[in-house]
Amino acid sequence: MIGENSRERNRIQKVLEDANVKLGDVLSDVFCVSGRLMLQALLDGELSPDQIAELAFDPKEFRTFDHGYAVTVAQRCSKTK
Repeated sequence: MIGENSRERNRIQKVLEDANVKLGDVLSDVFCVSGRLMLQALLDGELSPDQIAELAFDPKEFRTFDHGYAVTVAQRCSKTK
């Protein structure tokens, strides 16, 4: 069960990287609360890059809390749609 969960996470991470979505550069864990919110926002396609960056639940989840860089990543994400 744990191995299957890890494979799914790795698969999702690879799909994101292939689509040039670099959430892993901003978040320490793409599957933390903020990461899941950002992924859902990207899938829904309803939020602007600034709004996606503001979904940060806890600044400690970020490798370096740089709002500008988070917006840049979110902008790249929105361009891949």
